Amino acid sequence: MTNYIVRSVLVTALAVAGFIGCAGETESLGSFEQAAAVLPPVTNLQASGVTTTQATLTWDAVPGATLYIILRGTAPGNETTYTTAPPVASFQEDHLTPGSTYSYQVLVVIGNDWSTPSNEVLITTLGAQTLQPPANVVATATSSSRITLSWTPVMNALGYYIYQSDAGGPFNYIGTAPPADSSRSIAGLTSATTYSFYLQSVFIDGISAPSAIVSATTFGTPAGVVEGHWNFDEQMGTIANDISGFNRTGTLTGAVSFVNDKFYIHDSLSALASSGGSVTVPPAPGFDLYTDFTVSLWAKVGAGAAVHFVGVRDAGCGAGWDIAQDGANQLHFRGSSTDVLSFGQSLPADTWTHIAVTSTSGTLQLYLGGVPVASGALAVAPHLANPLQIGNAGGCTQNGAFVVDDVAILSRVMSAGEIATIGTPPPAPTNLVATVVSSTQVDLAWDPVPNADLYIIYRGTGPGTSQFFTTWPGTNPTFDYNHLEPGTQYSWQVRSVRNNLRSNFSNEQVVTTSAPPTAPSNVVAMPGSPTRLNVTWTTVAGATYHYIFVSVNGGAFSYLTTTYATPAFEAAGLTTGSTYSYKIQAITPGGISAESAPSTPVAAP
Repeated sequence: MTNYIVRSVLVTALAVAGFIGCAGETESLGSFEQAAAVLPPVTNLQASGVTTTQATLTWDAVPGATLYIILRGTAPGNETTYTTAPPVASFQEDHLTPGSTYSYQVLVVIGNDWSTPSNEVLITTLGAQTLQPPANVVATATSSSRITLSWTPVMNALGYYIYQSDAGGPFNYIGTAPPADSSRSIAGLTSATTYSFYLQSVFIDGISAPSAIVSATTFGTPAGVVEGHWNFDEQMGTIANDISGFNRTGTLTGAVSFVNDKFYIHDSLSALASSGGSVTVPPAPGFDLYTDFTVSLWAKVGAGAAVHFVGVRDAGCGAGWDIAQDGANQLHFRGSSTDVLSFGQSLPADTWTHIAVTSTSGTLQLYLGGVPVASGALAVAPHLANPLQIGNAGGCTQNGAFVVDDVAILSRVMSAGEIATIGTPPPAPTNLVATVVSSTQVDLAWDPVPNADLYIIYRGTGPGTSQFFTTWPGTNPTFDYNHLEPGTQYSWQVRSVRNNLRSNFSNEQVVTTSAPPTAPSNVVAMPGSPTRLNVTWTTVAGATYHYIFVSVNGGAFSYLTTTYATPAFEAAGLTTGSTYSYKIQAITPGGISAESAPSTPVAAP
């Protein structure tokens, strides 16, 4: 009788509260839940998103829950009834005091029954002074058109606002970085220009003060240092735009087109393929290359291909200059038909390689893959009136096909460090390990790549099938994903990105997620009395609880209740003459990600 009275008082109080209330509406519940609890406790209570005045509580959902009761205290063990929450396994707390400690527990109510308290969690809200701006902000120029910002992430920040000033002008908002990011590449900048930046951290409760202002100058010191820069990102059409600022637009003629082959450059949209045609750019003094200069490009050729990548020459392959490759001179820079400086090797077949040539007072330095490989004296005839051609320069014989990307000509000498930055892809991540956590989750981990800006995650369904899946911050060499299919094979690979260049692929990992548990068997429903049935079954190894579903008189099955350690339950209050059918579903550790299929339905005899 005592339990009945206590339950009646609780149910009445919950009804008065409307099952849902603001904080403080149901203190009249007192500690009745302690007096007659009959259900197992709510599990896995956690707190997240703690700010100055807010916190989010989550826990494992209890099937059939009528509502949840939130207990709150100011220290471990002194929780009292605080409020009620609807039958959703989360609660948003938003009336807290900054810099204060709170403890929480949760109970579940199902019908007229309720549970013992859950595990306990403690939080301490943030103080107003914790709305900190990003620290250690650094701006680093990585090319004539890019600057990379990096910073130390701020705990509990929802993201970062980025502001930019051009050449001493006013600061303007240019974008928002997500909370996991610690760097951002700013592209489309003007060469030889100083840019300044600051960041602000964004929180639920407001925005931080600005960070320290940092500045960097894009590559190049004299005006007009980048004479032309063609990144071939048009993807289609017959025009190749010059992004240097001079608008020296090229026109595609002959057997040349844009292709989706852009291996190392991370943000490249397309590249240029030639098998005899060319991109023709009207003449400009900066293309003569008779003073200090740099020519930079990425290229890929087939085996044994003789090609002319870029140059300015008289008709019939006459006077001028070009970068070419043939059997006699291998990869080389040519100033005339007889004045040739070889790189000492040919490009590896079917492999993207960065090529650069610099000149200081007639002395050339040749680079492959960001590394100097040869040098020597060579003069280029000045004041050529011919157009620049990318591919088949000046009608020079071209026997092989090739692909190029990101061609640039500068009227200054880039340093060895600058060329290494734009021409050396980062190393591929190593020691990739994929660990199956459950039937729906796989965790990835790999050795970090120094100074990586980000990682690219690839996923497939078997060896050699991986496709782009997502990107991940370069500060975190781990990735957990928990929305997979049970008992399914997945392949995984990772690339690193640094200075806007992608690495090769990591090693591949192929794993199969765990199969879901088998369905309970041997389900039996036996009469216990005219209004009761005893249902039993053979449980599944490792099952922590079971969902019971019932059908009345052949109707649809619906959730009835949950049992825990014992593979049996008693159905009471049944209607004489009605037919009841039952099926059981087992749950193993891992929650809903480890549900079995329902058992075969069984009807009471």
